[in-house]
Amino acid sequence: MHPLEAEELNDPVKILICGGLVVLPFLLHLKKTHKNLKRYKLRHKRRMAGGFNLKTMPKNDLLGIVMVEVISAHDLPRWRNMTNTSFDMDPFVVVSFHRKVFRTRILRHTLNPEWREKLLLHVHKNELSYNIRCAVYDWDNMSANDYVGELSLDLHNILSAAPIPNPESGLYDLHNDQPTHSMNYDLPLSRERGDEDLKFGSNKPTLQLKAVFQPYDALRQRFWLEMLRLYDTNETGGVDIDELQILLLSLGSTLTEKTVNGFFPRFGKVAGQDELTFPESIEALERELLKPKSERRQVHSLDSQDQLDDDACSADDDSEHIERVIQLSTCPICLRPRLSRADEADIVTHLALCTSKKGRSVDDIMVSNFVTATQAQRKWYTNVFTVLSQGHYRIGANSANILIQNRLTGQVIEEKMQVYAPKVE
Repeated sequence: MHPLEAEELNDPVKILICGGLVVLPFLLHLKKTHKNLKRYKLRHKRRMAGGFNLKTMPKNDLLGIVMVEVISAHDLPRWRNMTNTSFDMDPFVVVSFHRKVFRTRILRHTLNPEWREKLLLHVHKNELSYNIRCAVYDWDNMSANDYVGELSLDLHNILSAAPIPNPESGLYDLHNDQPTHSMNYDLPLSRERGDEDLKFGSNKPTLQLKAVFQPYDALRQRFWLEMLRLYDTNETGGVDIDELQILLLSLGSTLTEKTVNGFFPRFGKVAGQDELTFPESIEALERELLKPKSERRQVHSLDSQDQLDDDACSADDDSEHIERVIQLSTCPICLRPRLSRADEADIVTHLALCTSKKGRSVDDIMVSNFVTATQAQRKWYTNVFTVLSQGHYRIGANSANILIQNRLTGQVIEEKMQVYAPKVE
């Protein structure tokens, strides 16, 4: 084993093994200069910062999330079974958007299934031209699953019904617990080959869906509202200075007492005497949350209970000694680690997403465990055979599976190629 470079020596009493001999660092006669040590620290911080990347970063290109609920289907075609004694229809739905593919559960022997399953789609700026595809399939016990029909949801139509914030305060209407900007769809199914008359006959199958778009700012503000309601002990519809400080303390906030007291004069109130209403508290927290780092106060000392773990200490030097509205090392809901390396807005958005999933109004939520829509509608043994014969079925895998992305729809599809042997003369 080769000895470490001088700039890679982190512990002065670290023992290096070189050529079978135990050598102490101070016997290597390598001068550790201040420049090399500074270079090592910078490289170490870059490596640690690149180890985790929070997926929900609304400040970059994420617009929000679309919540789609697959409710039911009506008047599915009455296809005969193998014995020609009754119909055979065990429907399920495959929902695909860009690189995300979901599948509902299978409902046995019904022409009017009711799933009531929900899914969440993160919408980026580069995905505005894509549509949400919903395809219905008939599960078969022995043969391959049969394709019934499909429909497409226009994403621009869903986003056009999004709530609009107040232009003065930037707050959304959070009084209604249920979203009022949802779009209800009852659309007919169509087939790729256009043979609806042949396959459907007199039936007119339809699929019932519900979709609602929630901007990330609205999700974040709803999270603040739920937290304020939780810490409003006297149920007055507002919080005083003590309740506000306890709320921030529970979120690992490093805001000083001077900063928190400054929330009240903005609305003509006195800290310690008056209470901030919920909209006033949300506006103050949002303003402090989105404040640039250059305008924040310096934090000279922290209490022992506010100290974070080693992962939090590996953040940038500029953000270690400034005030932070929220700073958690682990999500208390999904237990996702290393949240302390993300920005405050990202942490609040992540918590808002977790709380929205936990408090959903439907029983089940679909999970995207598929790469393509074709994989989602296949039999399990077909997928196993594909992995065994052609290799791992995922994007970027070194295998015989050829996966490409359609530039028009954004969906990942399989490339079908003829297998042939060249003629040898």
